[in-house]
Amino acid sequence: MGANVKDQPVVKDRNWITSRKPEDLEQFSSAIVDELEHGDAGIRDAARPPQPGARV
Repeated sequence: MGANVKDQPVVKDRNWITSRKPEDLEQFSSAIVDELEHGDAGIRDAARPPQPGARV
C-alpha cells in the first residue's frame, strides 16, 4: 500500500482533511468549518462501515 498524493490546497478523505502548506491555511480552515457545520462526523450506517480502530 502507498499514498495517493494530490497537489491541491485541501484534500478531504472521509473524516480526514489535510492541506499542503501554510499558504493553504485559509482554504483548509474553511474546509474544517464546513465539515463541522454540515458534515456527518461520527455518524455511521451500513453504507459507511466504521474505519479500522474507530469506536462505534
